[in-house]
Amino acid sequence: MTPVFRFPNKGAALASVLALAIATPATGQVAFDLDEITVFANRDATPVSRTGSSVIVVEEAELRRAGDVFLADFLARLPGLSFTRAGGPGQTGALRIRGAGTNLVSVFIDGIPLSDPASVDGSFDFGSLRAADIGRIEVIKGAQSALFGSGAMAGVVQITTVQADTPGTRQTLAIEAGSYNTASLSYSFTQRGARHEIAFSASRFASEGFSAADRRTTPGALPDGHYATRLSLSGSFQATETLRLGGAIFRQDSSTEFDGGPSVEASNITIRAERGARAFAEFALGASTHTLSVHGSEIRRRSITGFGPSSFAGEVQGLSYVGMLPVNAQLRLVFGADSTLERSGPRKARIAGLHAQAIVTPSDRLDITATARRDVHSDFGSANTGRLAVAYRPADGWVLRGAAATGFRAPSLFQRFGGFALGPLGPERSRSLELGLDRTLAGGTIMSATLFTLDTDNAIFFDPAAAPGFPFGGYRNDPGVTERRGLEISGSLPLSDRLLLTGSYTYTSTRIRATGQPLDRVPANDLSLALDAEITPRLSGRLSASHVSGLRDFGTFMPAYTVFNASIAYDLGRDTQLSLRIDNLLNTQYQHLRGYGTSDRAVYVGLRRSF
Repeated sequence: MTPVFRFPNKGAALASVLALAIATPATGQVAFDLDEITVFANRDATPVSRTGSSVIVVEEAELRRAGDVFLADFLARLPGLSFTRAGGPGQTGALRIRGAGTNLVSVFIDGIPLSDPASVDGSFDFGSLRAADIGRIEVIKGAQSALFGSGAMAGVVQITTVQADTPGTRQTLAIEAGSYNTASLSYSFTQRGARHEIAFSASRFASEGFSAADRRTTPGALPDGHYATRLSLSGSFQATETLRLGGAIFRQDSSTEFDGGPSVEASNITIRAERGARAFAEFALGASTHTLSVHGSEIRRRSITGFGPSSFAGEVQGLSYVGMLPVNAQLRLVFGADSTLERSGPRKARIAGLHAQAIVTPSDRLDITATARRDVHSDFGSANTGRLAVAYRPADGWVLRGAAATGFRAPSLFQRFGGFALGPLGPERSRSLELGLDRTLAGGTIMSATLFTLDTDNAIFFDPAAAPGFPFGGYRNDPGVTERRGLEISGSLPLSDRLLLTGSYTYTSTRIRATGQPLDRVPANDLSLALDAEITPRLSGRLSASHVSGLRDFGTFMPAYTVFNASIAYDLGRDTQLSLRIDNLLNTQYQHLRGYGTSDRAVYVGLRRSF
């Protein structure tokens, strides 16, 4: 039985603040604009209010204001998203959308698909991805396989690095240092001319960290350090009036110390190398536009433990084509094809797909988007997916939206060939449905509410029960249905011309239909609040709170917790800003994975200069 939502005993002041959040409109830390343009939701630039889907767009200014070093810590405060990390900086981390793990979410950076074919479920590890070079994020919730193919069963996270948004040259240098002997340095260079744009970012992070094995339950637990360097480069060139060429490339090298598991102190280390690149050509033929691209990525991991060294490598190669044709004022067509090859050691799999989408606008108040896709997998044959989304604006300031979609995901290479498959594995399927209402009021208040469902069939899971030849268990398909149901409430409320209250609340109920048991690591209640204040023309601050309850791990419920963070920034002039950030302000002792440690109160001082 899922426990009812209740506030922890932190005093009347905390209860009042949390109650205010539920009683007033709130948004997952983002003062969003419903007319913000989404580039990826329909693979065609579209105002968010006209997509029919749940889309969150985050710009660079909001990322910098929040101050998070690791991107997933920011994403976890958005409505419908949650994050768990097995310890401190750089430890393995899983992002969930509406209760579905990262293996059911497609992740892109500058158009480069990110996955790790050598990992257990093929998913991207968010644990070490920092926010230093990120300029924009789009989160698209619900099944999106019809546009993005296998893997996008629960949503898509599209990440764009810092870009040259304005003409001229701009450079930014940022440094920060603080608790756990942590230091970070980042630099970015952007330039935009009449026919070209280029952006380069470099960052370095070093921290002794804290023990992944919680020191309260593991006496003598030692810190687990994380050290990482990241480089990214992107740009484009307008070769002719109808042809634009461009690309992006990144690399990240890191080393992370890790323990032997929850409450198990050990001196292990993982050395990780990540590479990715994409090249594209955009051209126009009459009224239509077309984009051809080729991409590749590779993740190599070398772990050194008491059992000796081990190495893993996975690579992804692919090419894609996307076209857009505006037929008339009421109809736009988007169509394309793609092919992806995944490889880990001698094992490989290829999947190719075709998709077509019609964006119909019968009137100024109604938009209908219909998408269909057919994929062909080298080992599992064909799969058909689809999506239908509707956005209706009955009056100014109102948006009624709904979407229904299906998703598809093939088993990972490790699940099939890693020696732990309890028989043949088949693809997973998903069905998502959502209904939402957005309201914009005079004075800048924005409210949003969404009811959602996400069902998965044939889910692949690890069965710990021993089987002949598999004394420790293995992977198999669950022939039943896994249900996820929930409600997202978000918005922003200007309290004055100097105070802005934002926040989000997500309720998620999960159930494995055959057993009636809820899923682990999915919070039933997830509440985030932030109060931004312009104290003086030069001094600004933020106080934020995150509350989680109804979280299970290893089949039992974890204690509810509330964590406060605070930050303050002072403008020194000449595009120079001094900042002070305090994480876990009240030094709350909590866990979101059983046995794994979390940060105590931590203080960081930073300086940022643009020129």
